[in-house]
Amino acid sequence: MSILMPILIGIVCVCLLSLIPDPHRRRFNAVLVAGVARLRDRLRRTAPAR
Repeated sequence: MSILMPILIGIVCVCLLSLIPDPHRRRFNAVLVAGVARLRDRLRRTAPAR
């Protein structure tokens, strides 16, 4: 199950992104990656130190 969920999420993401026309998809992907990076940094700052 731990391997199946990331694969399933990736397939769903690719299918949904394929519905967006190409010029808009590039900008959407850039915003998506920037948002994920910002969220990761924010979570890393609030995580307790080990």
